[in-house]
Amino acid sequence: MKNYLVFLYRCFCRTFSGDWRYYGWMAALTVLSLFGLHAYCKQLTDGLITTGMTDQVSWGVYIANFTFLVGMAAAAVMLVIPAYIYKDESFHHVVIFGELLAVAAMVMCLLFVTVDLGRPEVFWHLIPGIGRFNWPISMLSWDVIALDGYLLLNVVICGNLIYSVYCGRKPSKYFYIPFVFIAMVWAISIHTITAFLYVGLGARPFWNSAIVAPRFLASAFTSGPAFLILTLQIIRRYTNYRVRNDTLLKLRSIIQVAMIINVFLLFCELFKEFYTYSHHVASTEYLFFGLHGHHALVPWIWTAVVFNTIALVLLVLPQSRGLHYLNAACMLSILGIWIEKGMGLVVPGFIPTPLGEIAEYTPSVNETLVCIGIWAFGFLLYTLFLKATIPVLTGVLRAPERDAVPETDGDAVTPETQSEPIGGVLASSLVLLIAIVFLATADVPWWDQSSDAQPPPYQSANLAIMAPIRAGQTPVLYYGSENCKECHSKKKYKKLWKDWTKGGHKDVQCEACHGPAGDHALPDIEPRPKMLVTPEMLAEPRVLCMGCHGEIPGRQTTNRPIDPEKHLAEFKVSQDDADYEKSRQCLSCHDAHRPVKP
Repeated sequence: MKNYLVFLYRCFCRTFSGDWRYYGWMAALTVLSLFGLHAYCKQLTDGLITTGMTDQVSWGVYIANFTFLVGMAAAAVMLVIPAYIYKDESFHHVVIFGELLAVAAMVMCLLFVTVDLGRPEVFWHLIPGIGRFNWPISMLSWDVIALDGYLLLNVVICGNLIYSVYCGRKPSKYFYIPFVFIAMVWAISIHTITAFLYVGLGARPFWNSAIVAPRFLASAFTSGPAFLILTLQIIRRYTNYRVRNDTLLKLRSIIQVAMIINVFLLFCELFKEFYTYSHHVASTEYLFFGLHGHHALVPWIWTAVVFNTIALVLLVLPQSRGLHYLNAACMLSILGIWIEKGMGLVVPGFIPTPLGEIAEYTPSVNETLVCIGIWAFGFLLYTLFLKATIPVLTGVLRAPERDAVPETDGDAVTPETQSEPIGGVLASSLVLLIAIVFLATADVPWWDQSSDAQPPPYQSANLAIMAPIRAGQTPVLYYGSENCKECHSKKKYKKLWKDWTKGGHKDVQCEACHGPAGDHALPDIEPRPKMLVTPEMLAEPRVLCMGCHGEIPGRQTTNRPIDPEKHLAEFKVSQDDADYEKSRQCLSCHDAHRPVKP
């Protein structure tokens, strides 16, 4: 145990030595990670209102990145199989880099899940044996077990293999081989279970397809090895670790087959959606062509289609045996799958909602900074893992009892300078000090759970109230205030529109009070259908106004909760007054378009 701790300490020390390129790369990643941490502190204080997520689209770029990274982690199995099933010696050390990538990717996955929860203290409920685990009913509980188990398996396998090389002995097959075979099955299971999280949501027909899991695996076995091909070339160029071209070409063969399967399954899915053209095609139509004027994701998904098609053509052609074409195919496939499997998968599942509402999603700046910070931290972790591992694999870092003369790994570090990297330790201490000062001066009281920051008025707080109105009708659609503006900001409605844009309800969508526009917003219809919520319904305050302003347990509002009876008593209105019933109508005193105190 003591020797293993010494090994970990020496590996840790190695991460502080390098040339100017290494320090510059690590400094850039550290700065980006701190910006992401700062953005998360703001989210922790103000809540998920700092993101672009809403009641209608409750998953966003966090879950999109999580889904993509689970596939990156699962791709490590595509190195394990040729190394340990087919006994390919050229993969025996390369597989370690795949396992290290899996560890870094799994850490990023857990971070994305944490920031998506909003409050991190509820994360303990996801820990088996500690939290209130809804197992085995909940697919999320299965996913947590799979992710945590896969992370632990990769840490154990990597630690054992690298330590064995450090000691100059072969690893015990009776110890690591069982773990390797378990990891193979586990790698496939983590992405299959993640797919089941989507497929099991029956109210979301966009995800409710049997081929989601095979598509997940095919895309994972494309993007993961593609990333490793790029990584191995960087390792080969900047260190003395040698990676043969035939190893890269074997990975190319894996990507080639996986990409063909991925594109074929996507074609099958599109054929099923558009050929049958049932009412469930709305989400797919929104993604590829837009829906009722909403087309935020259309340029993104077609970019992904173009990237994947070009990558597929390059991989099939013999020219991709050349590294320039192969690198282009790898980069295009990674970007294409990241778009298709991320935002192109998550967001359309929520549009339209089961109630027919269309609410587009765009990540906020704060949300984007959090994502950049997590990605930067993941790259930082992976760089540290490689920095500690490569000297062991090249023989530079070895157990003291080994007498062989070490070689340098391209970092200009001699055996005499390996033991006490004082300068690196001081530099890391300085970075930590800067991080503390950065957070202390950020003016973000993230530890204060009693912050006054509150989310804006709920834009869809009255959906449950309006549901009975829709009974027996076809699903209606929401169009948003921008569509209302085309008619209601002109002529006789001009003053009302001006009052609304300057009033306290300017952040509340028109349809939150007036109801879904539905056929009312369609052009060239005479007589124009009425809105589903009429002014008569506003006569009773609890119907609509109290949807946001009432005393509802657990709901935060920007205004103090209002009890209608107490509110009337403040203005000395009693039940004996002749105009009491009229006074109970909110609009008798308040202007809903420009609410102010009466």
